[in-house]
Amino acid sequence: MDLLSDFLLSNFYIDNLYMPLFYRMQYALRFEIGDPSINTNKKVYIDNVYLKSLVLFKEVFDDEDEIYIVVNDVIFNEENSINIESKCSIENYIIKTEDKNACFDIRKHPYFYDDDLKIKSIQYKYKCRLNNVKYREILKAISNSDLGIKPSISYEVYFIHIEKQVIYQLYDDRGLDIASADRHILYSLYIKYNDWLLEYDKERMEGMIKNLTIDG
Repeated sequence: MDLLSDFLLSNFYIDNLYMPLFYRMQYALRFEIGDPSINTNKKVYIDNVYLKSLVLFKEVFDDEDEIYIVVNDVIFNEENSINIESKCSIENYIIKTEDKNACFDIRKHPYFYDDDLKIKSIQYKYKCRLNNVKYREILKAISNSDLGIKPSISYEVYFIHIEKQVIYQLYDDRGLDIASADRHILYSLYIKYNDWLLEYDKERMEGMIKNLTIDG
C-alpha cells in the first residue's frame, strides 16, 4: 500500500477518492460558492466563485506545502474505451522542475457510484510542491466547467495534504468540499465561513461540529 492509500484508509476509512466527497466523510464541510442571487450577472457570479474557492484553498494550503493531486478522468458510458496511455491535461498546470514533479503513478480502475451504474475511470496521481502548481488556474478552470467558459477542466480533482490531514475538492461553480481528520481545521472554517456553508447540509454539519466539541 502506498503512502496516499494508507493515509486515506487510516484517517478517513476509505480506500479511494470519488464523489461525493462530503457524504463519504465522517467529518467534512460543504460550501456553496456560487451565489444564486447574483447568477443573472455572469461576470459578477463567476468572479465571486473564483474568489471564494481561492480564499478557502488558501485557508488550508500554503505555497511551500508538499501535496498530492489526485485526478479522476471519469467515463460515464461503459461502452467507451479508456486510453491508459493518455496524458492528463492537468499536467499543463504543473511546472516541471529538476527534482521531477511529474506524474508518478497512472492506473486504470473501475468504481461504482451505485450498484447499477458502472463507471470507468483513469486515476492520475501527482506529488508536488504547491508553488510548482498553477492552482489558481486549476480552480478557475474547474469553476468554468459547467458554464461554457474556457479554459475548463471537467475532471474530479482532489488536493491532499497528508501532514495537515486535509482534502479539498472544488467540484464545479456551485460548491466545494473540505474534509479533514484535524478537528481544529474544520472548526475554524465552520466558524469563520459559516455564511458560505451550503444551507441544504447545514443541519448535518452542525451535528458534526457538536460532536467535535464534545469529543475534544
